[in-house]
Amino acid sequence: MKYKKIKQDDVYNILVNVAQDIMSPIDVINISNIASLLKTSKYQVKKYIDIMVKDNMVELKCEIIHDEYEVIPPYWGYRLTEKGKDTKQYKAKQKRHLEIIEECFCGNNSHFDTKGWGTDEYGDIMYLERSNY
Repeated sequence: MKYKKIKQDDVYNILVNVAQDIMSPIDVINISNIASLLKTSKYQVKKYIDIMVKDNMVELKCEIIHDEYEVIPPYWGYRLTEKGKDTKQYKAKQKRHLEIIEECFCGNNSHFDTKGWGTDEYGDIMYLERSNY
């Protein structure tokens, strides 16, 4: 199998998308999944992850998803740190995500207030408050 050549920005963009995914209960992703998304080798992804870990842009984290119906094993993966989220690239994508959320959920017939969406103390996009309807 021929692997696609990637850059550090490709890996960073995946981490940004995972951090801003409002449908995911966790904001971590493992090396195998990043490699699969980028159609490349785990070695290339690990190389760039290691660089970002040294620069304090990314950290290894264990997330536990709570489910009342089944036992889910802990999920180990990488996520952006505060320094990793403090970039123009991250903020531009975050702004675009908020615009999409407003377009989808904050129209004239919506039960949501346009000011309801925002970021929490970690910079993650989330619905902060519900409007009175």
